[in-house]
Amino acid sequence: MKLDLGCGKRKHDGCIGIDWSPENSDADIIADLNNGIPFIDNSVDEIYASHFLEHAGNVDKILREIHRVCKLGAKVHIKVPNAGAPYEAFSNPHHLHFFIHRSFDFYCTGEMDFPRLFRMLRRPSIVNSLPIIRELPPFHILHFELEVVK
Repeated sequence: MKLDLGCGKRKHDGCIGIDWSPENSDADIIADLNNGIPFIDNSVDEIYASHFLEHAGNVDKILREIHRVCKLGAKVHIKVPNAGAPYEAFSNPHHLHFFIHRSFDFYCTGEMDFPRLFRMLRRPSIVNSLPIIRELPPFHILHFELEVVK
């Protein structure tokens, strides 16, 4: 099973879309993901979260929910605006969180007595943090690929 969290009008093919708004989305399920992902533990093979996490109330809670509903080895694809590209990241007043190329390292290392939730499969290049480059497509968007570990 594949989920597209915060799918809006751009739901990935083959995914069950979840979004909070029935008016502005192609969602199959209307739910506030800040209250959890409405699926049972270890039931999901793949998750897409494209331009969703910057709007979430609690990113840590959402990432723990992703981990909970995903099977071992599930793939998680995350796209967020690059905080190093101020126009993309900060121009939208609905962006509550900001990300850099190392934002998900904490969840992939198991440091500071925090359980490791994911293995990093793909991280944006350090080039994404260079001042001249980061404003240009595609560097203004950070794309992460994670794999669930249990």
